[in-house]
Amino acid sequence: KNLKNLIFVSLVLVLSLTSCKDLLDVERDFSFTYELRLDSDEINYFSIDLIDFGDEVSVIGDYGDNIKDIDIRNISFWIKNHQGPNDQIIVESSLSVANFDGTNPVLVSNLENQEIATLIQNPTALDLNQDGVQKLNRLIRQTPHTLQFILMGQLDQAPANFTAVFEFEGRMTANPL
Repeated sequence: KNLKNLIFVSLVLVLSLTSCKDLLDVERDFSFTYELRLDSDEINYFSIDLIDFGDEVSVIGDYGDNIKDIDIRNISFWIKNHQGPNDQIIVESSLSVANFDGTNPVLVSNLENQEIATLIQNPTALDLNQDGVQKLNRLIRQTPHTLQFILMGQLDQAPANFTAVFEFEGRMTANPL
């Protein structure tokens, strides 16, 4: 009977320590804006950018290896500095995320048949591909917090001359212990 009591007390103690540790979790909302200037005489565009979230987002840099979870909740997209025809259309465009070395890209979001005029200085929430968002969350959470964004697309008419802006909104959970 004493052994049972000892096991029970030990189990309660372990569970209470575990839940106390979780009480020390720190949650912080964050946002990150990624801007890409496109300047091409063609209708197609393509860009790869290496992003270090530890450098770009202070809470990621501050908590580093203590990050338990990242949850990207929203990605908005808009256009600024448009220098093309007023009736220009994005026929198709996609944003993917890949490992820092460019391997294993996964689609985060895509647009089809979108009038650029409706996106100028007008942040629009993107439809998100959950597999891509999960990979994005994982790459931001894990050291070295670095990933590649791959943006590619096609317009109905040239030139591809504008700045594409993506704003990522999320929450980081970390435990400093």
